Amino acid sequence: RSEDRIVCTGLAEHLPDPHASVAEMARILRPGGRLILSASAVFSFHGGRDNYYHFTPAGLESVLGDDLDLVEMRGSTGPFETLGVLAQRIALQCDVFPPVRPFLDLLTRTLPLLDRAVARQFDNMAKLKPVDPAVGVMPAALIVVARKV
Repeated sequence: RSEDRIVCTGLAEHLPDPHASVAEMARILRPGGRLILSASAVFSFHGGRDNYYHFTPAGLESVLGDDLDLVEMRGSTGPFETLGVLAQRIALQCDVFPPVRPFLDLLTRTLPLLDRAVARQFDNMAKLKPVDPAVGVMPAALIVVARKV
């Protein structure tokens, strides 16, 4: 039995061998079938001992192996929204001095607004090569659509 689509979100970073797991997903996809996969990129450690990986675009693309072609990759957030997500995780995962909590709440709500001011993002501090704005330089997670060859 082959599948037309497989959706796997927020799991790859918790697998000890994501390459083998994605290879198994590719095996049960029909030719032309789609895999929709998301995984943490810039995110707090979570989920106990089984939080193994945080992926870069190249790392997540390498997980696709030879049987899947990348159709699209996107970042889930802009760089400032990612900072807001991290501030929110600090508030959720840490005992924070109570007078600081309103400040963290304000940060989580206002930082994403600063993404509107980001004109371009680059692959390094020398600003030699712009990155795909759909992926960005600091997304909280990466989302991939891949097609079985």
